[in-house]
Amino acid sequence: MPLEIVQTDIISTPADAIVYAETKLPFTLFNFNPLLLHPTGKELIKSREKIGQVANGDAKIVPASMLDANYIIHTSAPAWHGGLYHELEQLYSCYNKVFDLALEHQCKSIIMPIIASDGLGYPKQLSQKTAFECIRNFISEHDLTVYLAIPKRFGIQLPGNQYSTVDKFLDKNYVERKDTEIFDCSNTSYAESPEKFSKTLHNWMTKKEMSETKLCCKANLSAEHLSKVLNNATCISKKRTVVALGIALELTPDEMKDFIKCAGYEMTPHSKFDLIIEYCLSNNIYDVLAVNMILFRFDQELLGSSDF
Repeated sequence: MPLEIVQTDIISTPADAIVYAETKLPFTLFNFNPLLLHPTGKELIKSREKIGQVANGDAKIVPASMLDANYIIHTSAPAWHGGLYHELEQLYSCYNKVFDLALEHQCKSIIMPIIASDGLGYPKQLSQKTAFECIRNFISEHDLTVYLAIPKRFGIQLPGNQYSTVDKFLDKNYVERKDTEIFDCSNTSYAESPEKFSKTLHNWMTKKEMSETKLCCKANLSAEHLSKVLNNATCISKKRTVVALGIALELTPDEMKDFIKCAGYEMTPHSKFDLIIEYCLSNNIYDVLAVNMILFRFDQELLGSSDF
């Protein structure tokens, strides 16, 4: 835990295992593969050939050769035919088999794409929803960090007309900073006492009857990360961590302003990040993953994460 959405390709982020989603087409030099962009691409192909065909809904693992990973997990999803041939069931199986192999080989982190997001005919929101559901269910019970690689921010499709609604909200409320104005809206904290924020967080957890385990899951934080926030009186958390905790605690907009103030931050109309958080709170969007999808789509820093 947690789930991190990263704007990259699957071979650019160090992780214990890389997940490659293929089709049942022959895995050859003629079937384009991003792994071939790596200098050891031909060796990776030879390694892949040793495991033979990967059936739909299955996954197999091979050594990662000279990549910044220990393994490559190959999985295969079926083409979409309207859901008439158990395609969704097999897609769920892809994720389950991938996670089982990651655990079996003691991986602490994996990087993967949204399986069946391109070229197989799946509705984009369906493949996206399946990915988030499977990943979230798994990391809520296992100590595994999943990096979900999205090459471009347009790779995230927001539900309904949410993109245009948020865009209009930003147009209406965003205020350009004047050159004479000095303020901070990112990661620099002016908290007088980190201990005060830690105490405030403890109080809110008690009030909301929120355990550390549940808060980790809801805020998209690792247990180690949350422990440092709760127990280290000298630790100043980044703004995105503080906001993630506030959303996980389902604070109102006014409560959120007081909450982040304890950590030395403020909400400002000069920050699109802040305005998106205000939009989410005002519309009762308290799912950190849903918030992160909006932030990612508008090219903003994401909530949670494993660093401070």
